Amino acid sequence: MKSLLSTIILAAAMLSVSALAQEAKTVDEYCVTVSNVADRSDKLYAGMEATIPSFAPEHQAAARKDVAALREINKQIRKDACFAPNLATAVANVKRDTARASALSVASIARVTHDMAEERRKQAAQ
Repeated sequence: MKSLLSTIILAAAMLSVSALAQEAKTVDEYCVTVSNVADRSDKLYAGMEATIPSFAPEHQAAARKDVAALREINKQIRKDACFAPNLATAVANVKRDTARASALSVASIARVTHDMAEERRKQAAQ
């Protein structure tokens, strides 16, 4: 659980792409930069998936659902960055998508923290 928690935090940090817009002058430049960030995020999500089997069985489904949702948001980020009609639209859409990813990450962190506390209580009761 701890490795998923740290990976979720890293994923949220990696998805912070608002500063990238300042460097990009065209949609193509923005697309390349955001795609590089998305590629790194994909690697993080693979790491997250690798930790799921170590979770208690009752927590695995929720963790898989979160990782799948983060992957979908990542695909949408890439699409919004690369296929927008102009740079301003691309930036606005990516900001919207990263806000969704951040909200999901915060909810996942809260649930993982709660699940870890529950597991500790169960172990202490035994």
